[in-house]
Amino acid sequence: MDSIWDLLKIILPALLVFLTVYYVLRQFFTNEAKRRQLELRKENTNLVTPIRLQAYERMVLFMERINPESLILRTHQDGLNAKEFHVRLIKSIREEYEHNITQQMYVSVGAWNMVTNAKNNIVKLCNIALHDCEPTDSSLQMSRKMVEAVEKADGLPTTVAINYLKDEVKRLF
Repeated sequence: MDSIWDLLKIILPALLVFLTVYYVLRQFFTNEAKRRQLELRKENTNLVTPIRLQAYERMVLFMERINPESLILRTHQDGLNAKEFHVRLIKSIREEYEHNITQQMYVSVGAWNMVTNAKNNIVKLCNIALHDCEPTDSSLQMSRKMVEAVEKADGLPTTVAINYLKDEVKRLF
């Protein structure tokens, strides 16, 4: 019986020391893993933030490039009729959109929806201007119809989208 008590006197303290060391080491490794994860997240944030900001800049540039006045000046060519000019406008808008489509990964869903809606509304504006013209009218006449449609609108869809993008950047950064 004494030998059992002697054995318990040795085993119980050793067991308590083992459990204490196990608990402390488990806490240490858990905290270390959390610390590493936070460092990695911080490093990723430092890498992604400039890319996201660049994406917002590119979206604003896209909106400026498809702004009707800019679009008309950039795509106008003497000798085109309204139908040919319409085709060039739509092609230019689509090319700009496709060039920037990957930026949706870095902007919010709301921002991307605003950009897409603005693009679609500019396409509609082009379609309305063509509809208001005869197909044989000059590109200059169609340009005038587009400018008139812009003046009638409450605000340009591109301006609304740009303001949304700016506000979002202010909130995020």
